[in-house]
Amino acid sequence: MMDWIEKSRLWIGAEATIEAAHHPVALDLLVRAGLRRGLHVLDIGCGSGGTLMMVADQVGSDGAVSGIDIAPPMTARAANRAKSRPQVAVMTGDAQTHPFNPASHDVAISLFGVMFFADPVPPSPIF
Repeated sequence: MMDWIEKSRLWIGAEATIEAAHHPVALDLLVRAGLRRGLHVLDIGCGSGGTLMMVADQVGSDGAVSGIDIAPPMTARAANRAKSRPQVAVMTGDAQTHPFNPASHDVAISLFGVMFFADPVPPSPIF
C-alpha cells in the first residue's frame, strides 16, 4: 500500500500534465462507453478524479458517478474536486474485492485501472 501512496503523491503533483496527456484516450473511452444523461457509472481506479469529472458532465445531475481507488491520497483529491458535484461519490477501496451491488451501475469504466488487478481484464477487442 505504501507504494501506491507514494506514487499517488507524485501523480497529484503532476496531475495537470498527466490529465492533458490522457485526455484524448479518456474522451474515446467515454464515447465508446455510450455515456448519456441519467446513467449510473462506476469508475474503477478513479485516481485523482479527472475522468470522474468528465463522466459527471456526461451523465448530468440526474445521473450518478461512483469512483473507487485503492490510494487514499488519490480519493481525497478526487473527493475534493467533486465537492460541487452532488452526483459524484468517491470511495477508497480495492475494486477487486469491494462488494458492489451488481444492479447499482449501468456502466463500469476504467482508464488505466484494471491493468493493475491481480487477474487483469484482457483489453477490449475494440481497442
